[in-house]
Amino acid sequence: NFTQWRLGDVYQFKAASTWKLYENLAQWKNTGRWVVGLDELRLRLGVAGNYPDWYVFNRDVISKAVEEINALSDLRVEYNQEKRGRRVT
Repeated sequence: NFTQWRLGDVYQFKAASTWKLYENLAQWKNTGRWVVGLDELRLRLGVAGNYPDWYVFNRDVISKAVEEINALSDLRVEYNQEKRGRRVT
């Protein structure tokens, strides 16, 4: 099974993490939802071991990637954070 997307939708991405997030989201496009844990998300975006703090990870990686995907591609992305206690999971 392969995921297909139009190169015209993604060639303007500036960050590698945006490209990787788009690839993962495109796999789940038909379901309309992708649930992933924070550690797995860091691994899939290639930043495992970096950004241990959720606030910095969200600000520097996730928010920028989602903004870029929404502006430059065919996908519209929204995300929710889930917490266990005080920690984002």
